[in-house]
Amino acid sequence: MSMNSNGIALTEIALTAKNALSSAGLTVDALKARPASISSDATSKVYQYLDIKKSNFADADVSGAKLKFRVPKTWFTTNNVAETSVALFRYNSGTWNKLTTTLTGGRASDSTYYYYEAETPGFSTFAIGSDGTASTTTPSETPAAAPTTPSE
Repeated sequence: MSMNSNGIALTEIALTAKNALSSAGLTVDALKARPASISSDATSKVYQYLDIKKSNFADADVSGAKLKFRVPKTWFTTNNVAETSVALFRYNSGTWNKLTTTLTGGRASDSTYYYYEAETPGFSTFAIGSDGTASTTTPSETPAAAPTTPSE
């Protein structure tokens, strides 16, 4: 499913179904702020909150979902963050979870936007924002994200 709306950062949703889906649907809404039902922000620098609701299928019916999105270059300048620090966060079971997010290879940017993609295990409320890192690696040099534990 491709999208092209100036008000929504999401540009594409790709689903891989495990089971036959009939009349499946997705509704995407850009939110002006963090929903009141969620007590904390995903990160200190959020570009956009999104609410993605599914209809006529369960998360278990899908073996994979990829979200593609874009962030205007002006946002990076205004917020003093690096384009490599952007991540997609998913709110699930009372917690924000950072999803593995990458600058897309062949179309990492144009004159207005940087482009990203992230895999998600399901649909709910999402936030696009800076994860606080200031990496200087290029997308082809960025290793796959792995869980980390704090140093003691």
